[in-house]
Amino acid sequence: MKTTPYICVFYALIACFALNACENNLKDVERLASIKAEEPVDISYGVTVIYSDSAKVKAKMVTPEMRDYNQGKAEEYYELPKGVLIIFYDEKHLESQRVTADYAINRPKQKITDLKHHVVVTRIDGTVFKSEELTWNEKTGRFYNSVPFTITKKNGDLTSGLSIDTDQDFTDIHIEQQTGHAEVSDEPGVPFK
Repeated sequence: MKTTPYICVFYALIACFALNACENNLKDVERLASIKAEEPVDISYGVTVIYSDSAKVKAKMVTPEMRDYNQGKAEEYYELPKGVLIIFYDEKHLESQRVTADYAINRPKQKITDLKHHVVVTRIDGTVFKSEELTWNEKTGRFYNSVPFTITKKNGDLTSGLSIDTDQDFTDIHIEQQTGHAEVSDEPGVPFK
């Protein structure tokens, strides 16, 4: 049986494509095998996460980038390296406060979010909390830290301390080594502005 040159070229091309396909698959397998446990499994952009309880929205988290580490393992966590905005809502679904930070790590199994670098909590009543770190425990509904912070109220009162433990609404506040500043009025009968 005589083979034509076209058939030989055809078989040669098929063999090249098959070898290339195997090489690409092997490269993909090697790449996946070389992923270390601490490398992100998934990177998502423009992420919005809604926190709800009994079909009522309690909070919304927005971040430009979210990295999912160790998917499915006991120590699963999400890194938010480009900042985060968390908006909390009251029972009437009205915004009650905003939390911003330049960096955060969320541990969904523990329901803990660690906020870091330029952490600012702005309450609807004008109260502003600032610190370099703050942890939100979603299970207990509390914020806490152990680094210096300041709280400025709308009337100008300033409170600072070395650590804080407070409820989500900043009404039940426990402060260690607290200092403060309040403006005193010159008007009789009006002690504070």
